[in-house]
Amino acid sequence: MFGNKIKYALIASSLVFGAHANAGGAYVPSVKSMAPVYETESELDGSPVELASVRGSWSKIERKSDKLCITTKANNLPEGAFTTWWIIFNEPDNCFGGDTIDGASCTLGDVGNPAADTSALSTAPALVGPRGVGIFDSCLEYGEIPSTNLFGGGVKNSHAEVHILIKWHGKAAFDDYNMLGNQLTKIDGGCDAFIDTDFQGRSHCPDLRMIVHPQL
Repeated sequence: MFGNKIKYALIASSLVFGAHANAGGAYVPSVKSMAPVYETESELDGSPVELASVRGSWSKIERKSDKLCITTKANNLPEGAFTTWWIIFNEPDNCFGGDTIDGASCTLGDVGNPAADTSALSTAPALVGPRGVGIFDSCLEYGEIPSTNLFGGGVKNSHAEVHILIKWHGKAAFDDYNMLGNQLTKIDGGCDAFIDTDFQGRSHCPDLRMIVHPQL
């Protein structure tokens, strides 16, 4: 479902800004960090491509006392409808590790690892125009489970590791609002035009971009 040939990579730096009070009255720092955006699959057929950072693209995560917020700018995208999918590892210290780069603790092999307490959900759909720039901006409170949740209990803490996939659903179906709604909310919305299929039998919309925000 997430592209089984993707290699994870990350170069991130962290800065601490301000403080927020939690329910017990203690102060928890708000931590911000940046990560690059990588090209991962072909827009032509969904096949894996050599992992490469996309110039001018970036992703920022802010870990607050009550929620986690991520803003991503992705360049050189085709026109159309996009969804973003967060793969959340709430207990990254329990990940198996393996072929990770520059600070990431988890890989897709940990999705089925109960000790990693994994969740997958969709946030921040977007329509991208002829300039090819997508802005994906969303926040999730700890424990919040949106309607687009695939499995797991969402983001549960501020130290979670979050992997993001930006999925292209083809040209936006402006002439069919039901289809357009599916393109912006469902993992397989509008994907029948793509030739590959994932392991759950859904038509495969390509994951054109990938980001990794490692654990705190």
